[in-house]
Amino acid sequence: MSARSARRERTDAFFLALELFVLIAAFRLRCSGIFHGNLPAVFIRHREGNLYLEWGRELLMYGRMGQADPIGHIILVALGEVTFGDLPFQHHLLTAFFGMLSIAVTYVLGRRWFSRAIGLLASAIMAISQLHILFSRWGEPQTPSIFFALFGILVFDTTIRRADNSCWPHILTGGLSGMVVVLHLSLGAFPLTVISLAILYALRALKREKESRGLWKVLLIGGSMALPMLGSEGIVRVSRLFLEDPSQLASPMGITFIDLWVYNQNMGGFHMPLPLYWLKILWQVEGAWLVWLVVAGWAYVATQLMKQQARGMWRGFAVITLVYSFTTLFTMGSGWREEYYVAGLLPAAVLTAAIVPGVLIRKGWEQSLRNGLERKSL
Repeated sequence: MSARSARRERTDAFFLALELFVLIAAFRLRCSGIFHGNLPAVFIRHREGNLYLEWGRELLMYGRMGQADPIGHIILVALGEVTFGDLPFQHHLLTAFFGMLSIAVTYVLGRRWFSRAIGLLASAIMAISQLHILFSRWGEPQTPSIFFALFGILVFDTTIRRADNSCWPHILTGGLSGMVVVLHLSLGAFPLTVISLAILYALRALKREKESRGLWKVLLIGGSMALPMLGSEGIVRVSRLFLEDPSQLASPMGITFIDLWVYNQNMGGFHMPLPLYWLKILWQVEGAWLVWLVVAGWAYVATQLMKQQARGMWRGFAVITLVYSFTTLFTMGSGWREEYYVAGLLPAAVLTAAIVPGVLIRKGWEQSLRNGLERKSL
């Protein structure tokens, strides 16, 4: 083994050890107090997390649900009941676990698109994010939805990198992206991002190689996205058979329509938020430091791409830009609570915020290595 390969392996091991520390710290932050029954006051005030637990238990005990919004999270809570047992904190532990998985996937994406340092910093920022910690503690559907969104992006990116033409990776990509909407509509920008990237790759293949197979991949991903929604609709239809009043269990597709159209009409119709609206929300929720790092990171990558000096970053830049754009479009006219919708922007924000500090750390690391080699040569 060459000295360069050995040094690279030591560096990889070092960053993996740091990432493990970040994950342990993140899990500790998200589980604070829940194992001893000393839940923070926010658990008492936020009643929806407890309702999800009741609905999940009802699904397990009677094979039916008294509520179907969001049906994906209710099913996950029921599975958590099976996994962790009849514990008062199990649904909080479930979302804390998904929160930790989201941080791990953030590290992988940041490392793949940019560098190890950026991936580590992005995961660390996600670990200390106030919004992500609260969602994880509350037992809210945003946390598993963030995980499925990131994991769907990771599977799609892996498929593109390997030029995999088999069906199953595309079906998995579509299924994961569809689960995002079934879990919580606030992250609907991610399925739109995946299908947009698939269309772009298909058009590029059609133009360069006269290959039409990419169009079938788009249809495969799009069709797979519909499967979780159709499956949830089927579960609701079966549950209605066991209810005295079937009308009390709403259709997931109907709820989605109401959320996207009727609710907005009642709020006075659609309107376009200001381009910097979500940065303002991030400023209020997470702090000014995150917003300045997001702006600096996006500007840095855009500048490097225009100079054609960072071609390896373009996939990450495209995903981040599309997620922000679709989050803005997806929430036009929304009167909902802003912190719910900004959850969809959080993964893109932490990845962008880590870019400039990560670049500085990498340059410092490389400079220290060069200085060490120069001293050895002397």
